[in-house]
Amino acid sequence: MTNSNNADEEDFDEFFKKFTSDSVFQMERTKFPFRVIWLTEDGEMTHETEKEDWTHSTFHYEDNYATRQVDGYTQEIKLFGDSVRLEQRGVDNGIYVDYLFIRENGKWILFTGRDYSD
Repeated sequence: MTNSNNADEEDFDEFFKKFTSDSVFQMERTKFPFRVIWLTEDGEMTHETEKEDWTHSTFHYEDNYATRQVDGYTQEIKLFGDSVRLEQRGVDNGIYVDYLFIRENGKWILFTGRDYSD
């Protein structure tokens, strides 16, 4: 994935590799409180995680995750200029999660999450 037209702008692939492997870097590049929007029967609900409660996420994915017997899902990264959406979609289940990364001042940050799983 190529996404940087300017030498001052961070490449998403390089950022993501470090973001997923370095817990300190991940905390530095996550907007806190980290907000996740959940879809409920009553509408949207928001949950916020403070920095001290953050758990490092590797976003590790292997192709065989799509064919697992339980909770199979796919993961795809989609680039939209200065934003990236990491999509996790269930296979024959209700998993439907997005993570939004945005580029601010040339640097990528994890901005928010949306969980519309059922």
